[in-house]
Amino acid sequence: MALSVDPLEKAEETVKGLKLTFPVGYGIDAKTFSARTGVFYEAKGLYLHAAGFLLKPGGTVFNSVYSSLALGRFGPDDVASLVEIVRSREPK
Repeated sequence: MALSVDPLEKAEETVKGLKLTFPVGYGIDAKTFSARTGVFYEAKGLYLHAAGFLLKPGGTVFNSVYSSLALGRFGPDDVASLVEIVRSREPK
């Protein structure tokens, strides 16, 4: 899932342009989201910096990454590895 401060029309353009197949929320209030999650935002232009949250079943946060540049963001391989770690530690 992804969230964006963009209005519906711009979010739809992004989904189409990137051929996304997962849900994308739109119209997120940057200041409120930042206050609740700690995600950085830019007051000029009111946009959110990238952040990623991995949730365990039940919705608790297992891991999070905050990034104001392209480095340090979750990639697909990172997510897959972390999911495997969580699964391997679950009681059988």
